[in-house]
Amino acid sequence: MEHQRSPLERLHELIATSGGDISAAQTTFKDQLLASTRLNDIPSLSASSTPGTLVRFRAMVQDNGFSPQIYMSHLNLVNEETGETMRISCHFSDEISPLKPADSKWSVNETENDFMFGSYSQKWPMCCVAVPGQTAWARALVDNAPESENVAMELGIVSLTGQTNVHVGRKYSTDPYSKPVMVKFYGEEPNDLQLSTVADFIGILEVGESLPTATDAMENEVQMQSFLNDELDPFRGLAVLHCVFHSRVSPLEHPFGGNQELSRNVDAEILRENTLEFLKPFVLDDRLAAEYLLVHVVSKIRARHESFQTGNFPLNLYNFPTPASSKSVFDAVSLLLPLARRIPLSIHYLNTNRMAPGVFVSRESWKEMNTIKDKETRDSDLIVHGLVSGELQLADRTYVVVDEVGMDAGVLKEQGVINVRQMNDILKFAELPFAVGSGADSPDHTVSKIPVDLSFLVLSQGKCMFDVDCVMPIMPNRMGAPSSVANASAKDEPRDMNPLRLFLLGVTKTEDYSISEEMNTVLTNHFTEARKKTADAGQPLYSQESFMLRMEIARNWSLLSGESSLSMDAWKKSGEMEAERIERCERFASLKRQNADGGIDR
Repeated sequence: MEHQRSPLERLHELIATSGGDISAAQTTFKDQLLASTRLNDIPSLSASSTPGTLVRFRAMVQDNGFSPQIYMSHLNLVNEETGETMRISCHFSDEISPLKPADSKWSVNETENDFMFGSYSQKWPMCCVAVPGQTAWARALVDNAPESENVAMELGIVSLTGQTNVHVGRKYSTDPYSKPVMVKFYGEEPNDLQLSTVADFIGILEVGESLPTATDAMENEVQMQSFLNDELDPFRGLAVLHCVFHSRVSPLEHPFGGNQELSRNVDAEILRENTLEFLKPFVLDDRLAAEYLLVHVVSKIRARHESFQTGNFPLNLYNFPTPASSKSVFDAVSLLLPLARRIPLSIHYLNTNRMAPGVFVSRESWKEMNTIKDKETRDSDLIVHGLVSGELQLADRTYVVVDEVGMDAGVLKEQGVINVRQMNDILKFAELPFAVGSGADSPDHTVSKIPVDLSFLVLSQGKCMFDVDCVMPIMPNRMGAPSSVANASAKDEPRDMNPLRLFLLGVTKTEDYSISEEMNTVLTNHFTEARKKTADAGQPLYSQESFMLRMEIARNWSLLSGESSLSMDAWKKSGEMEAERIERCERFASLKRQNADGGIDR
């Protein structure tokens, strides 16, 4: 029976036939594979994945700051019992298979390997994590698995991790499904993979025993292929994916891949109303809150002008009575959107987590680790290797629900204060800070920021603690326990959600939008008249921010109505929504003042 070659053997053959050209071999391997297999049909990485097999891992780049590893392209081995020799390729593998068994009779042939002037290659390691914030239905689509099986598969990635230490732990966020894997690239440096980029990584899985360092190799007279492995030593416990090729994934194509679209005959207004009816129970049956939520979920940043971002539209809905009622809003969003992340604020959460990634630990953590009695462990843990994960290091187009309703009383420590400040900056400027420092010297020092496109919804009992322009109290239209209504809707899911999901995705992706000269005149006149009206009334001038907010609402309502240009109906609708929101805020503030003065009780 003919031996079926493994993916690694096939790659080594292609490298040999291409004269050692790794990039050419990768291209040939990819072309041959995709000629007979769709990308999504390649098995997704899971707990049941077998080392040595080809797998697909959709992930986000969490840390691309590691130095390249240098390794010998080939090694010559000798069998100590028989004298037999063989030459093996070291590409796309960290392990030297014949040397792995404890009772192996194979060893490095010292006389046949030129360690000083031999042929060396480079591989580039990056720590990648399963895309944080993927909702259950999106994970099922990506992994080609039913939602009921998908949870077990994702949680099972933990079993792919051998040993865990404080350094591996720093690669995790509080998202239980976002597991880290060390992905290694060969041939050409993957310059297209920036921090937080999402891609499908197709490669050969390697899991198991940790590698010895170069020192271990010399002591055991085992020449390992990687000599500059010290930087990755703290992450030996992570699974390794030797990437053969990768394909970047647009946030606006995840998870459907651009292959599914709604029929052009579908009535957009009907879908818009169906989505509103779906959302209403989750916002205490408040129609206006559902409308604002709907125009918010399809918003995106389209342009940046210094400190202003066109499309950046943070929203604060407040007056939620219980944590359960606010949590139900996240449940609704999770049924509609592929990427949604809940940040459940509490004193403990803010003090013990970090919002932005960095390369240090806070002074408090530093002090705590200094109390460890074991000096070797203490010294090892105090050193920070790589980029520490942050809760808001997310893929673009992630919908972030910041839930303040469960916020308790207490004292914010240093890390908590840093987190609140950084969250406010991210909401306002749509830039994620990367904090760097030297531990106890400057733990909150930031030197760089990257632009991000995240939508922020803040839920709270009173107005939120952050600087958000668009705030509105929800006004329930029915008494009782509306959260139970929402939970029933989420649990039962009586309808096919895909039409609503594809509808919202299509609206968000739309770039074909214009404003006619006639409507430009209407907008200009409105801004001029609003400024004059507020000035004549001695009120704060109608601001550019208020004008841009109304334009954003009108734009999104037009698109949700199936229109590719701003219509007078959408402009009037946005005016009605804003007028009712402002009137509601004033009425709510007046009722609150009366209540504080005892007016209600009297």
